[in-house]
Amino acid sequence: MWQKQSVTCAILAGGASKRFGENKLALKFGEKSFLRHITDTLSMVSDNIIVAGENCENLNVAPYLCFGDTFSIHASIVGIHTALSHAPTDAVLVVAGDLPLVKVELLHLLLSRFFSRNCDAVVPVIHNYLEPLVAVYARRNRALIEDNIRAGKLKISDFIGRINACTLMESEVRNVDPDLRSFLNVNTLDDYRKLVEKFPIAGET
Repeated sequence: MWQKQSVTCAILAGGASKRFGENKLALKFGEKSFLRHITDTLSMVSDNIIVAGENCENLNVAPYLCFGDTFSIHASIVGIHTALSHAPTDAVLVVAGDLPLVKVELLHLLLSRFFSRNCDAVVPVIHNYLEPLVAVYARRNRALIEDNIRAGKLKISDFIGRINACTLMESEVRNVDPDLRSFLNVNTLDDYRKLVEKFPIAGET
């Protein structure tokens, strides 16, 4: 059984969104920001929460520490590299910053799989596609990720294909998240409007 102090949770903030005019962590969903929704959930599985982003100086994430990306490349794999570089634990639970409905039950499932098996990562598979931005990675993968970034291999799937990655199949995920709300991300203003309209009472999941 894993313990909260053995896990670091890292929120991938990315950079400022041209569509929204600000980082998506600051978007309001009900009375709380995306950041607050996500950290409220993450705090149930870890006492150590960090933020990885392109422009930390422009992010108001207090009381959490924000670490700027080492590589000036706009790619999610860079955020994962930053998270692994600054995590004090081997287990690093990564969640994208535009997933305010991520469910704690899914996080428990990911972490249980990671600690019960000798995996380098645990990644959900939804609709036959990897979902690497709600996943657990071992900190020891940092050097391999850095090699991929320096070689211009920026697809997370390329890195995952080189490690001992365990998967959570969709049927397993649906046992704890039947509607797959954990993966409802916000890429456009239309996505944001649909999210607010579908869940008018924010956080009622």
